[in-house]
Amino acid sequence: MANQIPVTELIANAALAELATNNSLLLTGARTYESDFKQPDYQAGDTIRLRKQTQVTVNQGRVGVLQDSIEKTEPLAIDYQLNVTREYSTRELTLFMNTDQAPFNERYIRPAVQALCKTAESIIAQLAITELNYVSGNPAAPVNSWGIVDQIYAKMETQAMQIMNDGYLALAPFQASALKSSAQNFFNPTLNEDITFSSRLGHYSVFDLFSNQSIAFHTVGAGAAGAVVAATPVSGASTVNLSGLGASVTGVFMPGDSIQFTGVNAVNPIDRSDTGLLMDFTVLNQVDSTAGGLGSITVNPPIISDPADPYRNVSIPVVATMPVILIGVAGSRYHVNPAYHPRGLDIVIPPMEVLDNVNTSVVTDRDLNVSLRVERQGSLLNDVNMLRIDLLFGTKWHDQYGVKLLSL
Repeated sequence: MANQIPVTELIANAALAELATNNSLLLTGARTYESDFKQPDYQAGDTIRLRKQTQVTVNQGRVGVLQDSIEKTEPLAIDYQLNVTREYSTRELTLFMNTDQAPFNERYIRPAVQALCKTAESIIAQLAITELNYVSGNPAAPVNSWGIVDQIYAKMETQAMQIMNDGYLALAPFQASALKSSAQNFFNPTLNEDITFSSRLGHYSVFDLFSNQSIAFHTVGAGAAGAVVAATPVSGASTVNLSGLGASVTGVFMPGDSIQFTGVNAVNPIDRSDTGLLMDFTVLNQVDSTAGGLGSITVNPPIISDPADPYRNVSIPVVATMPVILIGVAGSRYHVNPAYHPRGLDIVIPPMEVLDNVNTSVVTDRDLNVSLRVERQGSLLNDVNMLRIDLLFGTKWHDQYGVKLLSL
């Protein structure tokens, strides 16, 4: 019994090493919040608060106009506790100790960590559909040219996303493949063997590009050709009343749909100048129309039209009778490939609480700011040994630092 805790720590460290080499979203998200972990262990449901970048108004002339400092924070809930629990024998554990870890690692640890990472990546990719709002690309076409990648960067520049050759773009596998095929014809194999011979995406424009099997699909709502704003919302509102949706239609708009309002452009968030591009909004609720063709839609971000507000995001107010534009063909399905600044995706993987009466080890990589918990316990009722690996994490996309690349 004396060697049980060291063995558990050894298994935990092996698992942590596997975690550190899996999946692009987990590895590229910002994990710089160790200083915010005010307690030694965390449980699902705990929350930390993230401070958003402040916006100010520039005055012209000798007279200064005093303005309030408006600091905004947003909660990041540590919502997800993922675990894999498996049975093992003492003989297999002996193999782990006697043969340099390989058999036990390959049979138990690596598959468990891969499954944990895949589930976490799928959650993160799914959240990008509703938490990011700016869009680029064509939902009916593949990502098959480098010009499409450059268009994302152009969209980011118009929204003052300061990317200095350090952005990330995660592509669904067949989209990555289409882009690789396009790259074959543009690079000399002597100079770029990664693309020509190894078929890796590498770096282009300002992005490190990754093929990621967890990229999510979104299915567009039924839509309504005659959808218009029914009543003018106040500045700062997230909810807009609509009409012209058709009688008693289920799912006119669905959570994750991208919409625009005719004539309402986005503004540069620094000086609030008109970008000349329609402002993108993401639908957060399912909209079912009434018998009279009415419905209420909730969007991200809130529509801030007040010229005096330093967080204004639209060129003109959204007003009654404005047509609503749905991006993508009604009922169609497209990939949502996230492109983001290093600050565009926050991930926290804090240390978990230690369980009583279990051989537990909680290990943390201080460089990566990720933590895992490994527990071993025997069951007297079932006469088995059990191994459990837990990953506790919270994540959040920030719409001011990311773009959704829509593709086939």
